[in-house]
Amino acid sequence: MEPAPNSKRRLFWLLLPVALTIAALVEFCVWFRIGSIEEWHIYQAMDAECHPIWRELYFGRIQAGDDINAIMAVAPPSIIEGDMTSGSLRYYKDYQPGDLHFTSVSIEVRNGEAACAYAGSCTWTRQFFDEIGLEADYFGPFRARKLVQGGAISTE
Repeated sequence: MEPAPNSKRRLFWLLLPVALTIAALVEFCVWFRIGSIEEWHIYQAMDAECHPIWRELYFGRIQAGDDINAIMAVAPPSIIEGDMTSGSLRYYKDYQPGDLHFTSVSIEVRNGEAACAYAGSCTWTRQFFDEIGLEADYFGPFRARKLVQGGAISTE
């Protein structure tokens, strides 16, 4: 016995919003490069706590090998450690000298080019790129697993 045509139509209209919601969620995750709940939490933390340069790094507008002067033209750093050939640029949201800052975005410089970039706080770290192997310095004892390029780790 075949179901009535009306029941097929009802089933279609019941399942259509579910399918569209799933498709929208997948598109959202692809667009924002979010592959897990953990990465979603870190994305939200960066959005709330980090200097705006994190978006340039996150979406790949600043990459390894980019000239440091071009990066500083986009966003002047809060603190420059070392010099333009070997050092680091530190970015803090609402930077005030002498204040404690628990969240930062760091870009390491080698030969006048960006070599690695991380954002981090007390409970999370996000790697944007790392061409010089400073992963252990940023993750230290909190690293629960090997970090892949562009990965994120939450220690909560």
